Amino acid sequence: MAADVRSLLDQLELRTADYLGFSMGARIGLQAVLDFPERWQKAVLAGLGTRGAIDQAASIARAFRGGSPDTEVAESFFKFASGHRGNDLEALAACIEGPSPPLDRVRLAAITTPILVVVGERDELVSGAEELVEEIPTSRLVRVPGRDHLGTVPAREFKEAALAFLDAV
Repeated sequence: MAADVRSLLDQLELRTADYLGFSMGARIGLQAVLDFPERWQKAVLAGLGTRGAIDQAASIARAFRGGSPDTEVAESFFKFASGHRGNDLEALAACIEGPSPPLDRVRLAAITTPILVVVGERDELVSGAEELVEEIPTSRLVRVPGRDHLGTVPAREFKEAALAFLDAV
């Protein structure tokens, strides 16, 4: 899906851009930074760590396809996704089951794009944000107090941190 992001930049005739992604969008953004770093000025990657819900992809996809959620994580994802009219649950299931290459420490260490990693301090779906930031020399971490995974994006602290990061010269 990172290649789709590059295609969008090409279609819009943008040589470079900033990136902001949450959860799966953050994972796609990280892959985009790794695969074509010359296209990114800065990236905000929220709801991302070295481990997380991707470990339960099969369970989540099963719930999206009408099966009974068999874990708390699958139930949380299902409630969120099915609660938004217009979400294509089959497409989301296919995305979450799609290949997700393991994080390569050497490639992470070579990143030169400035990256802001943001997670809720009570994020129940991802872990290892600190480890991720340690691997990427141009990154820093912001924890949003009192927020879980889905509560991070609407938080004022997230918005302020992201805007300040993107506005910085």
